[in-house]
Amino acid sequence: MSSNNRMEAAQTGWVGSSAAALNARLTAWLTTSQALLTMVGEHALSLHNDARDFAAMERANAEKLRAVAEYGNGPPAPLGIKP
Repeated sequence: MSSNNRMEAAQTGWVGSSAAALNARLTAWLTTSQALLTMVGEHALSLHNDARDFAAMERANAEKLRAVAEYGNGPPAPLGIKP
């Protein structure tokens, strides 16, 4: 991940206790960054699955409405014409 590479590149040139402190902070940031990326990916997958399920539900409901129009009241009126 690009942000991970930039964080790791920031370590160059640090020495002593500053390097140790930065390394500890970077470890925490990398863990947090990965957790956030995972959550965003899971959220995106959930949205995709919900959209797919909604589209399937809409197709099924449209078919049910067509059946009602076909068998209940005859064919539907053309668009723009009121029965």
